[in-house]
Amino acid sequence: MARQQWLGRYRMTWSSDPSFARSGLLTLFLRPVTKPKVTVVPSGIMSVFGGDATTVLYLTRFGHLGSRAVADVNVGVFTSPPVGAVQLTTFSVASHTLTLVFSASASRPVEMRFVRYSADPHP
Repeated sequence: MARQQWLGRYRMTWSSDPSFARSGLLTLFLRPVTKPKVTVVPSGIMSVFGGDATTVLYLTRFGHLGSRAVADVNVGVFTSPPVGAVQLTTFSVASHTLTLVFSASASRPVEMRFVRYSADPHP
């Protein structure tokens, strides 16, 4: 999948747990890093708005476990220890729709569907 097909800004259209994520935003972009070497890495910021809280999650270390696309989830900053992971379960190039499942220890997985509304990751 070409990078331009998934980079951009997304709005949440559905969540399996509205108390955690009634609505939300997801931005996927390429982030420059300098250590251990200078490069750019895929990254994301997901803001989810639940019944009584807003949670900001940072997506890092994109990769694959077999045929599954996954990323670590951090809270606070990109370099904090992971608190969980997201798995990409569906992606449609035609409709720019993706479904992520967020899993953290001591909680049930939350499935969230997003639709891209801008190919530009910058506001």
